[in-house]
Amino acid sequence: MHTRRPYHVEDAEKYCLEDDLVNLEVLDEDTIICQLQKRYVDLLIYTYVGDILLALNPFQNLSIYSPQFSRLYHGVKRASNPPHIFASADAAYQCMVTFSKDQCIVIGGESGSGKTESAHLIVQHLTFLGKANNHTLREKILQVNSLVEAFGNACTAINDNSSRFGKYLEMMFTPTGAVMGARISEYLLEKSRVIKQAVGEKNFHIFYYIYAGLYHQKKLSEFRLPEEKPPRYIADETGRVIHDITSKESYRRQFEAIQHCFKIIGFTDK
Repeated sequence: MHTRRPYHVEDAEKYCLEDDLVNLEVLDEDTIICQLQKRYVDLLIYTYVGDILLALNPFQNLSIYSPQFSRLYHGVKRASNPPHIFASADAAYQCMVTFSKDQCIVIGGESGSGKTESAHLIVQHLTFLGKANNHTLREKILQVNSLVEAFGNACTAINDNSSRFGKYLEMMFTPTGAVMGARISEYLLEKSRVIKQAVGEKNFHIFYYIYAGLYHQKKLSEFRLPEEKPPRYIADETGRVIHDITSKESYRRQFEAIQHCFKIIGFTDK
């Protein structure tokens, strides 16, 4: 059991030397790993190395991304609070508004390290900072990520929600910092996955969502899709695909969520 509970809004821990590893006298690989491991045990998943933010995937939900935390990291000195992805997003936003210069945040890491979730959180905080008065616009920006991931993410051997493409997200703001819109470009999409997947891997999420959604709506036959034997592009060596599609609530819910995304973004039923 952890005796130390970081990131409380009411009594956020103040900045300490270990929050930024450039303050260490010795900065080699062993020292960095040792410091990160000590912090990770205390659920301190974020650490600075100068302007870089290191994030370790906790593989659990942490209650540190609420609107309260967005307010906590809004327009304050970096040293005022523990390292956080909202602080990095806020720094980029403040530089953009202050100097009227485009800003760029690059997210990199191993598969399963949390890049997709980090991108979500940055967009979430930037839309908070951008004070989108148009609630529909804010919803569109937040929803479009989920929509693109349904078509571009897939289950791999080590990551159930692995991005199989590169993503470049642009957000546009007025000179005063109000968010105006967003644009997503994809590249390096792993299209070969559509016709063949490696053992233990799956096709893009959207195929399973659609199949499950149409199954529960009793519309498979309307689209000439078999109910017993799955199409080759979603079949796997276990032979359990149809069972999973018909029994897992998550697939059906995701289909409904995707339909909702389309409506929010502005697609017609046709």
